[in-house]
Amino acid sequence: MHAAPPVEVTIAPSASPEAWVAGLIAAASAVMAGWGAAWCENASTPGLRLAAAGLVAISLAASLVAAVARLRRRARRETSLLRWNGQEWSLVRAGDACDGHPRLMLDLGPWMLVRFLPRRDAGKLERAPAPAWLPLRQGAEAARWAALRGALWNGCRS
Repeated sequence: MHAAPPVEVTIAPSASPEAWVAGLIAAASAVMAGWGAAWCENASTPGLRLAAAGLVAISLAASLVAAVARLRRRARRETSLLRWNGQEWSLVRAGDACDGHPRLMLDLGPWMLVRFLPRRDAGKLERAPAPAWLPLRQGAEAARWAALRGALWNGCRS
């Protein structure tokens, strides 16, 4: 079996995953608010009405906090570079390169989800860096995308 040819792909922060998460947060908040409103309507005592109103307020506050946290997280993300040199994988973030092993978690053709597991340095007793989740999507360069898919399917097994 031949190794996949070298390839590197720039990973720019994308709004798509963030939009999906924000949609899920909004849907969960709407469900909680609906339950609270229905409970308020059917509550027979003022105490139950107050508890239902509190549930609505908590769900709306939680969704606001989650949305702000997602926006802050997205603002901190920088462009990354996933590189396969024919023998090893590396992930470059903020000028810092880290060798490791990618795991293809989901391949939908024009979109892939890759979990990059940094290699633990044998000489250090520190904990290994946290795995990175990389949502990848096909850009304008179909040849580079095909090479990346080939390297992920073949190269990560070596």
